[in-house]
Amino acid sequence: MKKTVLVLTICIFALMIAPCKASPFSVLAIVPEGEFPDSDPVEIDYTGPVTFDIWFTGVAHEVVNIWLVLVVNNETYNSLGSITANGATFLKTDFEQVLSARIPPEAPNTLIGYPGCTYDDQFPVGPIREKLGEPYYYGYKPLGSSFDLETSGRENGKQFILTINLIEEIEDLRVLVLGNGVDTTATGAPKLNVQSAWSKSTFVVPEPGTIAAVATSLVALIAYTARRRKH
Repeated sequence: MKKTVLVLTICIFALMIAPCKASPFSVLAIVPEGEFPDSDPVEIDYTGPVTFDIWFTGVAHEVVNIWLVLVVNNETYNSLGSITANGATFLKTDFEQVLSARIPPEAPNTLIGYPGCTYDDQFPVGPIREKLGEPYYYGYKPLGSSFDLETSGRENGKQFILTINLIEEIEDLRVLVLGNGVDTTATGAPKLNVQSAWSKSTFVVPEPGTIAAVATSLVALIAYTARRRKH
């Protein structure tokens, strides 16, 4: 009798949460033009504005109301002026320190038009923390209805341009580009229920020239110090 009650309880609970179900068969991809995702986020050296392809794969009829989720490390946050992605502008004040186990928030925020996100399509912060270190910060904003995706496949996707504006040069630029959207085939409240898979996202790091310049200066300093010691 106890087993029957347990099964019945589980079935009723499953029916109750079905309207908020995530879309397990569709996934967003946000990858720089010409790049191809592998097992990790596509890593690119930032030398200026980057053109991104955004598309979805899977069985969704449409993916709409796409929100970008940008995560930055401490050095980038301290020197941040803004990050723009076409019509979406992220100011420094739009970022907050990551203190929760998953992002973006599960609860809606009507003040900014944020619909909330299903638990399964939030991003666990563990892998992000490994990439960025602590503290780290994130912001989230909608791309706008012009980026609604009607058909699956990269060839049917859209493009946006990401520009990072810093108030001063830094050596350790790190920006993780993620995203969520709404699969319109899901029933119930239109929470964000599709995410960009970890392997179909982008990790922006410093351009090689910056690292080389720093390395050259360091070598020159060591050589100069060595010469002074000889004298």
